[in-house]
Amino acid sequence: MNIIVKDENGLTYHLIEKIGSGGQGAVFKVRDNDAVVVKVLFDHDNDRIICDEQIYESYKAKIREIISLGEFKHLAVPLVMLEKPTCGYVMLFMTGLQPISGLMLPYVWKDKAGNIIKDRMNRDKKNRTLAKSKDESVFSYNESGGIEKRLKCLARLARILGSLSNKGVVYCDLSPSNIYISRDVTSHEVWLIDLDNLRLSSDSRKAIGTPKFMAPEVVKGSSNTIESDTYSFALIAYQLLTYSEPFNGKMIDDYDSWEKDNSEDQAFDKAIAQGEVPWIWEVNDDRNRSNKGFDPHVLLNPDIFMLFEWTLNAEGRLNPRKRPTVWEWHKALTIAHESLMLGEVGYADECFREYIETKKSKYMQKVFFLNQSNPFIEEKKVRRYKVSISKIVLLEDEEGNRELIAIPDVTLYWSMSDKVDTYQLSNLDLSILKRGDYIPNYVSFVRKEQLYLTSKEYRIVTFNNDVEVLVVDGEKVKSKIDDLTKSIIYVKYKGDLSNKIKIEVS
Repeated sequence: MNIIVKDENGLTYHLIEKIGSGGQGAVFKVRDNDAVVVKVLFDHDNDRIICDEQIYESYKAKIREIISLGEFKHLAVPLVMLEKPTCGYVMLFMTGLQPISGLMLPYVWKDKAGNIIKDRMNRDKKNRTLAKSKDESVFSYNESGGIEKRLKCLARLARILGSLSNKGVVYCDLSPSNIYISRDVTSHEVWLIDLDNLRLSSDSRKAIGTPKFMAPEVVKGSSNTIESDTYSFALIAYQLLTYSEPFNGKMIDDYDSWEKDNSEDQAFDKAIAQGEVPWIWEVNDDRNRSNKGFDPHVLLNPDIFMLFEWTLNAEGRLNPRKRPTVWEWHKALTIAHESLMLGEVGYADECFREYIETKKSKYMQKVFFLNQSNPFIEEKKVRRYKVSISKIVLLEDEEGNRELIAIPDVTLYWSMSDKVDTYQLSNLDLSILKRGDYIPNYVSFVRKEQLYLTSKEYRIVTFNNDVEVLVVDGEKVKSKIDDLTKSIIYVKYKGDLSNKIKIEVS
């Protein structure tokens, strides 16, 4: 490629490589200048830059309008327009960045013999391929920064979107081609590079976006909103964290009888875009379960999983106001990242551990990571259970009468399998203090007879002498759990009732 363009000041730029492409244009690297890139309006059908005086003037006015919205960190702001009539501009660009899409699929590099090339210096685009096995997928995930890099980059992306939303600005076209992150696995820079479509949230112009990353209401023609940005964020985050798409489940088989002039994949993609397909972990609809990619129940903590639940379930898909805010995403992702033990990222047999420190105590506990347990969704008999956790609060009236009441606090969902013998409720879920303060009172539910995994009987293991668990069946206090769904479980901390737990079939 050898495209030459000039800016308004007469400086020449040799465009050498297309590094990003979307519905609104393309971004090119510049020869002998890593500090800038060039964004142009691009005719993808004819593979050429759009050069038109009328379009140029309109585009220039649009760029000026975007700049007038204010200054934002980590957004690549236009420096100078290209020379008329070439529709485009020059913008600053940090070195060492790559599209986030490079971490959304399990890429590996192999030599001619099919062996993975572990030395980064010996890799190039020609020997990059998708992983062919589970082991290769795990290697790809860990080697590209693992859960640590992904959580931190997503937290920073959420913060960027949050800073836009605070000023009433909508990004509009959030897609992998517009998000750039550090190539170095130990760095976590995040930049948005395509600002052509920034708008005020009050702007009702025609909806825009990139296919497969648009919210259903945008696909149907409604204007872009802060909530539609958050939906796009969730789609990108899920694929980045799990190597799978949140709607690509077994329902694709139901679309093979669609119109002959429309392929199966296109019909399914259209249904997904319209919000008609349940996400693969939909609580009340298991028609679209999947056995591909990493299992989010293994990789993610309950708070992050529930944000996906609220965003991608039927209510979140079809009602933007039901979705969590981008700041809620930022908080959950930041807490999850900060809980990882600081230090060298382990790519072999080590697994991360969570380190929590409060004013009164400090302790460590395991955090799920790829090599701690099998991270893949398996074909297995699974039942969906709803776990309701309530705080127990002591109330006292003016006459001194006291009463303990249970206040609903957290709802979790467990996908229980006959092949899994332990389920854990962490201190995050069983906190008797306000959110953000933790005590080490987590408990594990362990099948009593591990040789007979079909048994419904569980025993409870606690990890703190101050924690006691009571099992109530009817009016009787029992020492064991015959059936999780027929018992009420109470947790005591230092002798005081702190939580009530109820488990039922979802």
